[in-house]
Formats: sequence, C-alpha cells, structure tokens
Amino acid sequence: MKKAYISIVLTVIVCLILLLHVNYLRFVCDDAFISFRYAKNFVQGHGLVYNIGEKVEGYTNFLWTLLLSLFMKIGLDVVVVSQILGVLFSLATIFLLLGLNRRFYPAENLFNYLAPLFLACCGAYAAWSTGGLETSFFTFLVLLGSYFLVTGINKLSNLIFSGITFAFVGMTRLDGVIFGGITFLFLLHLSGFKKKIKVKNVCIWTLSFLILFLIYFFWRWSYYGKFLPNTFYVKVGEESLYHQGLVYLFDFVKRFWIWLMVIPLVFLGKAIRSNANLKMVISYFALMILVFSFYIVYVGGDFMDMFRFLVPILPFFFFLIQEGFRGMYYYHQLLSKRKHKVALAILEILLIGLSIFLLAYPSKDSNKAWSREGIDSIGILRESTRLWSKVGLMFKSIAKPGESLATTAAGAIPYYSEMYTIDELGLTLATQVDLQDQKVLRVGHSKTVTIEFLLSRKPTYILGHPRIYDEYELTQRLWVTERNGYKATIFTVKISENESKYLYCLSLKESPTEGIDDQSPPKEKD
Repeated sequence: MKKAYISIVLTVIVCLILLLHVNYLRFVCDDAFISFRYAKNFVQGHGLVYNIGEKVEGYTNFLWTLLLSLFMKIGLDVVVVSQILGVLFSLATIFLLLGLNRRFYPAENLFNYLAPLFLACCGAYAAWSTGGLETSFFTFLVLLGSYFLVTGINKLSNLIFSGITFAFVGMTRLDGVIFGGITFLFLLHLSGFKKKIKVKNVCIWTLSFLILFLIYFFWRWSYYGKFLPNTFYVKVGEESLYHQGLVYLFDFVKRFWIWLMVIPLVFLGKAIRSNANLKMVISYFALMILVFSFYIVYVGGDFMDMFRFLVPILPFFFFLIQEGFRGMYYYHQLLSKRKHKVALAILEILLIGLSIFLLAYPSKDSNKAWSREGIDSIGILRESTRLWSKVGLMFKSIAKPGESLATTAAGAIPYYSEMYTIDELGLTLATQVDLQDQKVLRVGHSKTVTIEFLLSRKPTYILGHPRIYDEYELTQRLWVTERNGYKATIFTVKISENESKYLYCLSLKESPTEGIDDQSPPKEKD
C-alpha cells in the first residue's frame, strides 16, 4: 500500500512539472493554421484542400488534421482543441514511458521515474506539447508502436498492434515511415541473424503495417496526384540544408548540455546485465535515435526553436540515459571501498540534478521574443501568431468576394481571412513554378515565387512576409513606387481595445477601402 502511494505521488509530481512547464511556454505557431485551414475546408465539404477547388498537399500531418476536423465538426475552437490534445498526448507519453519501465522493472524503483522526469523538464518536449502541430501526437504514436513491439515481440496481438500503430505514425507524418522501416529492419535482424523471432512474426508485423499504410498512401497519391507532399519538393534537396541540419543537431547538444547527460551511458552495460531483455530494447531505441537524427540533418532541421523534429526520439534518448544512471547505481553497489561509493553516489546525484536544471533552463530564453541565425524563438512565434490572427480578421472584415492575397505567412492570416491565398513560399501552390533563391539560411523560407509570377496571378493584396509596426511614420518609410497597378497601402490593424498597429502591403484596389489609412505614397518634400 505504501509503495502504491509513493508511486501515485511521484507520478503526480512528474505530471505537474510537465503541466507547469507547458503552461509557461504555451503557444500556437502560424504553421499550425495551415492544418486548421485544411481541416476547416474538409468540415465545410470542400475536401482536404488549402484553397477551395485546388488539391494540393501543402500539409504533412494527415491524421492530426483529420482528428482536429472531428472536433471542428461539433463546433469546438480548433486553436483550443489543438492545445488540449497536444497536452493530453504528452501526458499519455509520460504514462506510456512509466508503463514501459514497469514492464522491465516490476518492483517499484525510483529510477523508473527518471526518463519521464527528464521529459517533463525538457524545454523542447514542453514547448511542443502545444504549438498546434502534430508533434506530441506523433511522439506518442512512435513510442506506442515501440512499446507494443518490445513488450511482446513474440506475441501475435502485440505484433499486429505495433504494425498498425506504425502505420498510423506514417499517416500522421509521411516521414514517420522511417520509424516503420527501422522497425522492419530490426525485426529482420532478430529473425535472420539472432534467430530470436520467427520469420512468420516478421511477416505478421509487416502485413499489419503495409495493408493500412498502403491504402492511405495510394489514396493520397490519387487524390493529390503527387507521390510525395508538395512540401517535400519545395523544402528538401538543397545542399545548404545538410549544413543547417548539422548546426540544428549540434545546437540541441549545446543548449541542453547533452554531452553532460551522456556520461552515464558508460554504465549501460551494468544495467543490461541486470536485465536480460534490456539489451534488445536499448539496441532498438539507439537505432531509432541514430537513423532519425541522420534524417533530420538531411532535411535541414527547422526554423522554429525548441527542436520539434527531435521531440519524437526524446523518449528513447531519455530511456537510455535513465538506464545509464541505473547502471551507474548498480556499479556503485559493487564497489568495496566506502569512499568510492560515496564519491560515485554524489557524482550521480549531481549529474541527475544538473541534467534536470539544464533541460529546463533554455525555456527561459526561448520564451523571449527573438530571431537569430534563421531561428525564431517560442516567444516570437507566439507574438507573430497573435498579430497575424488580427490581420486575418481585419481582412475578413473588409474583403469582398473574389479578392485574394499573397503572403509567406500562410497560416493565421489566410485561416481567419478565409480569402483565396497565394503562398509565396510555394508550399500550397497548385501549379508547379520555379522559385527564386532568397539567399537566406532559413529552412522552408530560402526560396519564394518570383515577382513576375505574383503579378501574373494578380492577387488583390501582396503582403510578402507581413510586418506589423507600432508607428505609422515608421511604416511610411517602406513605400515603394507603383508597379503594374499596385499601390503602397497602410492598414490600421486593431489589436485590442486600446492598441492599434500598422501593416504595410501592396494593393491592387484603386479606391480606398475601410481599414486603410492611406492608399497613396507620401509626397516628396520640396
């Protein structure tokens, strides 16, 4: 009874730490509104499209978008729902990790709470528990598929559930098939070289995965007409991305002091020798971490802070670190001299304490509004969404049927304005166009459509990358000469009852529109 009470208390503490951390960093990024727009159009009967009538796969989270659409169908606010679901799936991952520990260590053990605690304290995990994107859902599914596998690798039901779950992983993000591929190769290794499982079991897992995933894959191929999402063709393949990917990975190691956390891995052997089943799990998890890290380098990482692409492998990583600390404890028990025992115990306690602190510390910096070296902090992502949402609502109030806009911020502004939108980054464009290099090292933002293409499409408003200014006079400095019928325009955007800001753009409209302060460039001084 006492052990059960301790278990409940420790679990509650870990969950509270996560919830407090999540609340501190809570935000919704602009990219999430792209999925929201797809979900809204789907619910309204227009299909899974960004612009009505144009089938373009400009999103990469099918199952997440479908899940959100279910809640939109019953009239719930998708922005709120996406955050609640994100937190629930993050908590579910914590419980799943605790369950995994108990399967291998049934006796109550403080080390069983170490990996969940590291997750709860990690700024990356807490930040992307919200954000509005599929990250926490994806992470949960990856761990769930792995859980089914490692806890019953010779059980028919576990193999089937694991295969189906990894199919869901691939349906949530298409690059999730990497995890399915790793699992398939690992099972082949166990059946062929290790002779630990039957070939029949490999076939059962493979069929469970392929049947569901291939149905989805060929449906999306026939629906959108492309083998891969449009985002892949636009973002991936630039030589500079590999360098950015390495910087992304090393920045994670540097900011969270990962080099310090890996010290206990020296003692992994002791943990493995204490539990015969652990060797397979550690090998499998290490393979997941290694291969997916290579993939992240290949795609160049991300422009949003807090390493969302690394979040799905964090449960595996922290499990390995946890077992390193457990092995360190076992080694401590074997020491004969008291002073050596005391020294190692102090070192282990210090390492655990430092790890917890260093995992949480970057959250303070990222919660501030900054943009540096092609990366946007959580603080600036939050503020951008707040302002762009108001811009979208402003356009909704003044736009007339048939009017359109062009912008690089293809999320909140198009979602709230409900206007036909030309994505200047090309991610949701129905037509394949040549993109021009902007010579900026920013993943997904290094290329845009040409001005000639924009002018040929004649959107009513051209926003570019929308900037919101506090002062009207400052905004006036951005005036450009008239081109092809477009005139410089300043919009007054009402942010709150007592706050207004100013948006600069180019407008094709010849007559003043409500919400516009001026439609002509300022006159030159004599």
